[in-house]
Amino acid sequence: MFYNNKGAEALVNKNYPLAYQYLKKATLTDNSFASSWGNLGILYKLSGHYEMAEKAYIHAINLKKDSLSSLGNLALLLKKQGRLNEALPIEDYIHKIRVNNPYYHALLANEAFYRQSYQHAIQHYKKAIQLNDEQHEFYFGLAKVYYKQGKLKLSKKAMKKAVVLTRAKNTKKQYIAKLNFLKYQETVHH
Repeated sequence: MFYNNKGAEALVNKNYPLAYQYLKKATLTDNSFASSWGNLGILYKLSGHYEMAEKAYIHAINLKKDSLSSLGNLALLLKKQGRLNEALPIEDYIHKIRVNNPYYHALLANEAFYRQSYQHAIQHYKKAIQLNDEQHEFYFGLAKVYYKQGKLKLSKKAMKKAVVLTRAKNTKKQYIAKLNFLKYQETVHH
């Protein structure tokens, strides 16, 4: 893991020779650590060694069947090579897995929120909550969107749910402060 992390850091910094040294060391140290093979695949792809990249991705996937990042990278590589008939089934598979992942919907909701696409954010937060209604972060996100839309009652309702669900004392204090702010806003606007 140490060599893999160092290799990934070198990869981000575009120091490909150093990244290769670390990732090679990572695969030699632990041949069954899928992330190292996935990162090695990225390095090979970035340096134009597509055949080696494909082999590294496939090895990573064989080690860890649910490695969505290696599957996604393999699909991107295949598409880049014009091999759509191989890439599309992989993308469909990834999509089917992600559709049932509440954190994936929360990620899409956050992205929509920052794009100020509030209706999409609400749809994704609600889908995340439908899949897992025990995560305070989903309700907090929903509260933020409603607040941005000026829907104070709905924002307050979502904030109350976030307060109830959180276990962390500091987070609970922050949520309560935000809830009090919403209550104050509601009285000012009426």
